[in-house]
Amino acid sequence: MITYTVWTSNNPDEWTHKFLETDDKEIAVSKATELCESKRFRFVAIDQGDKTIWSNDPATPAEIDL
Repeated sequence: MITYTVWTSNNPDEWTHKFLETDDKEIAVSKATELCESKRFRFVAIDQGDKTIWSNDPATPAEIDL
């Protein structure tokens, strides 16, 4: 089973909050989009397993294209 994890942080040095874990990619993308638009966190990323598939943090480049 593939797991998607949405990570958030206001700290540029580490991902501090595991916000959501799901097996549904659409739910993960929707939540990440919502969090970015809310400006609640500076940084948002989605991991698929151990690979980052999307991130708005330039220091955490995506390894897989959404």
